Amino acid sequence: PSETPREFAERTERMLGARLDGHSDLAEVPARIVSAYYDIRFGGLSLAPSRIEQLNGQLDDLESRLAQANGTTA
Repeated sequence: PSETPREFAERTERMLGARLDGHSDLAEVPARIVSAYYDIRFGGLSLAPSRIEQLNGQLDDLESRLAQANGTTA
């Protein structure tokens, strides 16, 4: 089935919430990325370098936590 980026992020957040017990802040990362994408793509906004750095850091944290949950290293 096709879904919008926001729908995908919502579905992913539910899945991550189940896998990342106790780390709900990380489960919200996909929704934050999609929100930034929408701001840029449809809102004509640009992200400040500090916001890009923050989002990249959150993605790194999510990747590390998922690797840890899978017993691998990121």
